[in-house]
Amino acid sequence: MNFRLDTAIFIFLGFISAALLLYSIVNYAKKPRLALVLSCICAAAAFAIMAMGLNNPAKVVTILSTPKKGYSGAVIMQVVMCIAGLAALSQLKRNPYLAAAIGVLTPVLSVCALSRIYMISTKPALNTYLITAVMIALLFQITGIFSLNPENTKRFRQSVFGVAALYCIFITAFTIRLKMLSPQDRILDFTSVASGYLAPVFWGMIFCTAVVPLGYTCLNLIKGGNRTASYIAGAVNTAGVLLLCILITQMPIIERGINNRIFFN
Repeated sequence: MNFRLDTAIFIFLGFISAALLLYSIVNYAKKPRLALVLSCICAAAAFAIMAMGLNNPAKVVTILSTPKKGYSGAVIMQVVMCIAGLAALSQLKRNPYLAAAIGVLTPVLSVCALSRIYMISTKPALNTYLITAVMIALLFQITGIFSLNPENTKRFRQSVFGVAALYCIFITAFTIRLKMLSPQDRILDFTSVASGYLAPVFWGMIFCTAVVPLGYTCLNLIKGGNRTASYIAGAVNTAGVLLLCILITQMPIIERGINNRIFFN
């Protein structure tokens, strides 16, 4: 398995930053300041990983100057996430409606930008807005699961279950698309994902982001739940996010290298 560790961690931290900012707004009445601070830290860490990976200030400036490109937009959004987190933190008491708007809109835009990193013709498996739909649904799912507690209304529990069901639909559609994809991706083809060397990552991701969340939200809707169970289900979901990041950052390789060496592109 060959994946870009730095890019996988970058996407993961960016996603967690967005989830924490959204969580702070969903749980506004429960002292969200810690979540906002952690959101800023994750976004700053994601940006730092990118900058250290480039190891050249000029390249960082080039990335920041081309916001229309997928990778550049994702990096720029981490700067925006830091600013948004601080802005929401300052507006929590002064203007809660403004803080709520920042806390909902900015995470969605950030996840959209993260999903577009590999939305290019040379990566046909990821060149689809299904990835954007998957990641946005996952954003609201993980936030909702961590927010579940015995005081939630039935409507809120129904909403979380609905988001989990919607995510399952999107990830199923993505898998079916892999089966029907033409031309085949050099890495993310249906065979390698479903039964090949990527199968442990893919099925682990499905278990952590679809099976466990859907089962838990269904049980929570029927019988209610507690904070401990929500944290456990949320932690499993978070592990699934990391597996998804690993899956989408796979790198194609040349099967026959030169002088027994394998080159990555």
